[in-house]
Amino acid sequence: KLGKLIFEEERARKNLNQIVHPFVIQEKDRRISEFEALDNPRSPIIMVDAALMIETGSYKQYDLLIVVHCPPTIQLKRLMNRDGLSKQEADQRISSQMPVLEKIKYADYVIENSKCLSELRDQVVHILQKLISHYEKTRHRVRF
Repeated sequence: KLGKLIFEEERARKNLNQIVHPFVIQEKDRRISEFEALDNPRSPIIMVDAALMIETGSYKQYDLLIVVHCPPTIQLKRLMNRDGLSKQEADQRISSQMPVLEKIKYADYVIENSKCLSELRDQVVHILQKLISHYEKTRHRVRF
């Protein structure tokens, strides 16, 4: 019911974001600080997964930005299947976010996620290897 309300009414979505986001950000920051305090060289990477990083500007807090995308038709179908949404409901949710082609302009890396799982895995492994190599050269923990 909440999803239906916030994706039909932009004002309701903005109000909910104003209430929820400060708590989410506070918890994310707490967890990152806790992890960084461990200073474990076997864990040189911190990854944050958040849909609105670009829209909120929080992506600027990180070393890198990875955008995962697929064609809109696949995105729509996956959202409908995953959440049991109608086409209209799924369209509302997708259109409430910045278009993915706009997000790609901010990305350091882009993962194309429209094919099989093994191709997705290969892309992720390739990027992960680059990030680990960066850490080994600089000893600077990578936050993305």
